Parts: sequence; structure tokens; C-alpha cells
Amino acid sequence: MAKKMGSYISLVVMFALGLILILNPGWVIHTGIRLVGIALLIFGIGAVITNLLQHDFKFTATAGMIGNIVIAVIGLVLFFNAAAVTHLFNIIFGAIIVVHGATLLIGALDTKEVGGKSLVPVIIAGVIILFGVLILLRVFRVEEIMLRVAGIVMLCNAALGLWVALKK
Repeated sequence: MAKKMGSYISLVVMFALGLILILNPGWVIHTGIRLVGIALLIFGIGAVITNLLQHDFKFTATAGMIGNIVIAVIGLVLFFNAAAVTHLFNIIFGAIIVVHGATLLIGALDTKEVGGKSLVPVIIAGVIILFGVLILLRVFRVEEIMLRVAGIVMLCNAALGLWVALKK
């Protein structure tokens, strides 16, 4: 019975998280980035303090301490500037899609020169490039769309899990 109750609780928690992802993905993104920033800041400061307390000032220890300071600074940046990290995600994701679309376009044009008669692959590649450019320009809030889809999947998974558990 305890195992069944734990299953119900985890499914309800999954359902609640799915709702949060659907209703407020921006908050989830910024909170997640800030939590990672706090973790990096705590790790970096803790490691620097540990290095200082060991009184080991050899080159490798000093280089490690500099690395830990950099980690702490990255943590500060993530904590105070979560929006920039989100924008960086869009740039990387959009650039990947543009490059992929360009690769598909080159392949489609090569096929067309060899004797392909259809323009469909060229058009599809062009549409993929267009979507990549739109993501780069932040026309779509891709990160929010992806989290909403994840939320929908979590809701469906929780609902199905509860349905199956209640049928037993």
C-alpha cells in the first residue's frame, strides 16, 4: 500500500510540474538558471576557501583556485542575468537550425542538378532556414515552447499513470 501511495504522490507531483511548465515556462527558465548560478557560486566560493585554508600555493593549486573563481563569477552572471543566458540559447539553437537548413539546401540543389525534378526538397530546406533565422531574431520564444511541450508530455504521462494505477 505504501508503494502505491508513493506512486500516486509522484504522479500528482509530475502533474503539478507539468501544469507549471505549461502555464509559466518563463519563470521556470529564469528560476532554473538562477538555481544553477547559485550552485556554481556556492561551489566556486567553497573551493576557493578550501584552497586558501590548505595554504597550498603551488602552480596547479593556484590555477585551480583561479578556475574556481571563474566558476563563482559565472554563477554570479547566471544569477543576475538569466535573460542573457536564455537569449544565448536562442542564438545557438537558431544557428544550428540555419546551418542544418543550409546543408539540406546544398544537398537538394545537388540532387536537382543531377536530374531531380522536384522543388519540394529545396522549398523545405528554405523553410527550415527561415525558421532558424526567425529563432535567431527571437520571433519565437523557443525555450518556452519546448518547456510547454515538456509540460504537456508530463501531464499526459501523469494522467495515464494515474488512470492505470486506479484501474489496478
